Amino acid sequence: MKTDLVSIIIHYGEIEYLRQCLIYIFQNTFYQNLEIIVVSNEKILEMEELCIPSNKVKIINSHKNLGYAGSINLGIKFSSGTILAILNNDVIVGNNWLNPLIQILKKDNVAGV
Repeated sequence: MKTDLVSIIIHYGEIEYLRQCLIYIFQNTFYQNLEIIVVSNEKILEMEELCIPSNKVKIINSHKNLGYAGSINLGIKFSSGTILAILNNDVIVGNNWLNPLIQILKKDNVAGV
């Protein structure tokens, strides 16, 4: 059975929060079919700054400040997933956080979690 691609979209803010957020995502996400999109307003963000080697992370650099909603919408535009997870960059996800949310969405495809 094919699993849906999940796009996790994160608005870049403070680099240390973002690094910690990504570390917790990788440690506590057991759903394998995912992409992580980090959207940076104005500041050009490079993968090397994150210090997290992963081919699952895409960085989208906006050349102007779009604000929070604008940057999330830009991330959605570049996403490939059928399921979207929007996170602030200071979020610390818990153990196996994503699977229960996907199960709820699968039960009722009009639900938003």
